[in-house]
Order: sequence, then structure tokens, then C-alpha cells
Amino acid sequence: MAADGRFHSKWLNMMYPRLYLARNLLRDDGIIFVSMDDNEIGNLKKVCEAIFGEENFVGCFVWRRRASSALAERLVSTDHEYVLAFQRHSFISLGIPKDFSAYSNPDNDPRGDWVAGSPNTRPSSAAQWC
Repeated sequence: MAADGRFHSKWLNMMYPRLYLARNLLRDDGIIFVSMDDNEIGNLKKVCEAIFGEENFVGCFVWRRRASSALAERLVSTDHEYVLAFQRHSFISLGIPKDFSAYSNPDNDPRGDWVAGSPNTRPSSAAQWC
């Protein structure tokens, strides 16, 4: 099926009505999370933007789905997937507020407070496709 030149078209034709129905089933303050690998994440985001609206894109999260690496055919480990989040209209996050108490601006940087340290705090970081 991957050799079929219409694979993406068939996939999009299968996904569109399902996502459209999912949107109609969401409450006004609802949110949907859709998981996808590298192969279709770009197409999935475009379909979701068409259905939910670009303004209702909440974020793209990287989900590390495997602790150990597994080499794919091009000798690249694919140990993650992406999770797109779209709101219906008025989603209010109940997440944990970020603690900025360690941030300061000792050098009067015009960009504001900052914290010293590496931005890569996890052992593995994936490229962002979203």
C-alpha cells in the first residue's frame, strides 16, 4: 500500500470524516489529542487546522513511546510520536503554572529575566515537526 501513489490521499479521505465527527462531539470547552508518527504529522496538522481552525491549535507534544531505541530501515531510531492538541472553542488549561522564582536578570538583559543552564534537560530531544 505504501507504493500506491494515492496513499496520502486515501489516508486523508479516511481521517477527515472521523476528525470532523470528533469535533462535532466535543463540548465547546473540549480538547482533542491526536497521536501520529513522522510519516503523516504534517498532513494531520493541515487536516486538523481545516476542521478545527488554525486559531484552535493548542500545541504539539512529543511523546517518547519507547525507552530503548529501535533502528528503522535508515538506521534512525524512531522512539517518539507527536501528539497534536486542538480545542473546540474555549478550552481552559488546568495545567501547573510555571515557577519563575529561579529566574533573574543580573545583567539587565533587555529581554528580561532568565535562568542559567542547558535548555536540553532531558536525555533525548526530538525535532519538532509541528
